[in-house]
Amino acid sequence: MTVKIFGLCDNAFFDQTNKLCMIGIFDRVFAQKVPTGISKVALAGEIIGAPAGQEIELKVSLVDDKGKDALKPNTIKVRPSVSGSASFVINIGVLEFKKFGEYTFKLFKGRKPLAEFPLYISKPPKRSKMEA
Repeated sequence: MTVKIFGLCDNAFFDQTNKLCMIGIFDRVFAQKVPTGISKVALAGEIIGAPAGQEIELKVSLVDDKGKDALKPNTIKVRPSVSGSASFVINIGVLEFKKFGEYTFKLFKGRKPLAEFPLYISKPPKRSKMEA
């Protein structure tokens, strides 16, 4: 079983034909100060190569640069199709960050890590006089 896609976005949903749609994928948040937050985001992904029809439990966590949970871990259950793929969407109401730095979203099946990606919280870059 492998992860085909796993990311954070502004919105994710399934269309009329059950295709996963991810809108506004990002890996960086700019903020003037912390604590800061993002309202209404979605975490979405797709696994492939899983046994068809067999329910699989996945766990998603978000940790800070010290490995401490920055969000309560979420557990979801998916049932792969006959092709062995399963997509998921986790809607998150408000995502809060207490400090600047790198955070990491992690996806697990049991204790086995499947995928991860970074999310950076930083001050906005300074604009040069040429850009103004």
